[in-house]
Amino acid sequence: MGQTNVKILDSDTAAFLAAAHAADAPPLRSLSVADARRVIHQMAGSPPTHIDGVKSVDQQVAEVPVRIYRPAPPIAPCATVILFHGGGWALGSIETHDAMARAIAAGANACVISVGYRLAPENPFPAGFDDCCAVVRWADAGRAELGGLDAPLVVLGDSAGGNLAAAVSLWARDSGGPSIDLQILLYPVLDADPEGNFASRTAHGDDPRLFSRKDLAWFSEMYLADGRDLVNPYVSPLRAENLGGLPRALIITAGFDLLCDEGRAYHDGLIAADSASAYRCFDSTIHGFISFPDHISAGREGLALLVETIAAAPMVTAGDASNEARSGLI
Repeated sequence: MGQTNVKILDSDTAAFLAAAHAADAPPLRSLSVADARRVIHQMAGSPPTHIDGVKSVDQQVAEVPVRIYRPAPPIAPCATVILFHGGGWALGSIETHDAMARAIAAGANACVISVGYRLAPENPFPAGFDDCCAVVRWADAGRAELGGLDAPLVVLGDSAGGNLAAAVSLWARDSGGPSIDLQILLYPVLDADPEGNFASRTAHGDDPRLFSRKDLAWFSEMYLADGRDLVNPYVSPLRAENLGGLPRALIITAGFDLLCDEGRAYHDGLIAADSASAYRCFDSTIHGFISFPDHISAGREGLALLVETIAAAPMVTAGDASNEARSGLI
């Protein structure tokens, strides 16, 4: 399924991978979950407390911990962005994605809600998914106090967080609300089956330097208490029978990533179902690149693209179907 147009790694990405190789760290899947979580937090470093005056507050909404970021002074109306962190549904946290959240709040003049959803394996599917749905429902009901009643509501996630953003968008459509205006999926997992048949998984899934099929299998096994859920579209959105009526999408992938082709396949499926979607593949970099803008130039470009997309998201009017424009490749 799909085709991969592989070029060569860009110099920034090659240097980043060389430094990681020189550190000789064991694969995360060889560690205990607790140790893997500590490593991910160490990789994220110490998050900045302020970026261009962005302020944040921690609270509980719908019994889910969140951190809400606002630019200071705020300029209303502004998009409300709900951020689902990556980490294979088992790792990562609000803290690991603090810098990304602050950059989006500052760059897009957005109210960003970063979600501390329950993690596997302690809390397998659908626990984390349910938390994400609850926060989106809360945010939609409270638009007036967040970005503004007529401002767009955006769901955004990277990797497993992109999976959750796509799944929540499907759920919202299937449930007749809440209303989501834009979904941004960064190198998302769209088929959680490690045996999924994609050319990019064959090309890159066994490269020890990269996010691998073994890694995906480890995460999927922790996330799912019942393997039959692999075909559930809220676990594997690409398995959905109908991709019509979904929020406008921006899908960003990496050329040296086993997940590349399923991102393109999801974009193609959205377009075929008359749902608006834009797609951009950064051909010469790797999974997770937007989390490393200080090291990888494509990360800076990708972060700028998603910030620009959020900043340009149109205001919402009564009866707006959110799919007024059809998009293609960026």
